Amino acid sequence: MRRKASRRSRSVDDSDDDEKAPRIESPGQVWASTIIEQIEIPGAGHKYAIHEQMPDGTWPTREDSSFPDPTGKGVYIPLKQVPWPLPGSPLDYENETALHSEIVKFLRHYWESRDEIVYDVLACFILMTWRFEEFKVVPYLDALGPKGTGKSKLLELLASVSYRGWFMTHPTPAAIFWIVDRYHPTLLADNYEFWAKENRRELDGLFNAGYRRGATVPRRPREGESGADLDIYDVYCPKAISGTREPSGALESRCIRIRTTRTRHATPMEIDEAWARELRSKLLQYRLRHLEAPTRAHDEILNRYGRVGETFYALVTVAPDEETANKVSDYEQGVFQEQVEEEATSEEAEVVQAIVACKEGADGGRLGVQAITKRLNEGRDENDQVRPERVGWILKRLGFKKTRLSKPKGGRAIIVDNDHLEHLMKTYDVSPPEPTLLGASGEAVT
Repeated sequence: MRRKASRRSRSVDDSDDDEKAPRIESPGQVWASTIIEQIEIPGAGHKYAIHEQMPDGTWPTREDSSFPDPTGKGVYIPLKQVPWPLPGSPLDYENETALHSEIVKFLRHYWESRDEIVYDVLACFILMTWRFEEFKVVPYLDALGPKGTGKSKLLELLASVSYRGWFMTHPTPAAIFWIVDRYHPTLLADNYEFWAKENRRELDGLFNAGYRRGATVPRRPREGESGADLDIYDVYCPKAISGTREPSGALESRCIRIRTTRTRHATPMEIDEAWARELRSKLLQYRLRHLEAPTRAHDEILNRYGRVGETFYALVTVAPDEETANKVSDYEQGVFQEQVEEEATSEEAEVVQAIVACKEGADGGRLGVQAITKRLNEGRDENDQVRPERVGWILKRLGFKKTRLSKPKGGRAIIVDNDHLEHLMKTYDVSPPEPTLLGASGEAVT
């Protein structure tokens, strides 16, 4: 996402040219040797913090109300209306461990988690948002819990200290696509499950693809919206959602789940904006320092945890010290193990349900794997079909004895042990099938 900037000396003629050049509203840009970011100075309004590399290799920072586009397209000026809180002038911080600790202190002051490691995970997420351009993949957060457990409060906290933290409730898809494509904020979707279904259907592509750098989504404008017949949007940016239910399968796999619970201690209702602005200003300095020399991906990344490992990679990378990295890695391992157990439990329960549903068709106590597979796949999409080999492996894990059908062709089967099946039904909370009522003609009555 970096652009190459050409260097040229400034002169009076350049200043005259700037007066005539088109104005380009922008919250900031990143080039190879220049970084600009919109800031807010009390009493002085909106400006840019301009971080430029000098011929001697140093990177001083200055402030100005505009910046000429290095490619000559016009002059950048700050946004007049900004949908997220702005930092002030970049502020120095002691070191990255101290900055991380201050973020943890800020989060703990306003929001309660029963798991202390969650604060470290959230703080690393916030750090990651300020340098998300460095990574090929960024995680999403899913604040999940019942009503009244601080889900919205957590997203408000993230909005107050994340990079361009945009807290949203029921915006239009057109606005989301437009802002994400141009400004790449940290997208914070509160109560996402309650957004209009039509809007969520339109936004599925943005959420499902936008965790990976370079991801684009084609979109045709709705009737009445302006734009071309087909627009291509760059949808890469950090994101977080909140809700009382798990999101859809594809979106869930891109999220780090943060379980919320009712607070046991009193916490302030209002966020101290002065404290939040000071943190944003320190985080801006953190961003400028890291974008001077972005993290380069290793030639070989050893991933033991599949999608979970991919999701956590950026958080482990930004961890300020080994202790924090180990905490985040421990959380990662726990998420992976929980995911494995949930998937296994879900698959096993479905197979037990299929056996119960078709066991009356057993031949001499033998039930074919093919029959179980057919029942299991009823109503599934073609891409979601379970293969007989997978079913056989699950049956072995469930403890059924293998055998062969007497006919046809001695297909693979299991021996249906009713005592064992009843035990499995209790274990996986599987109910027996409803009895079928027959009418006078012998047909089932619905």
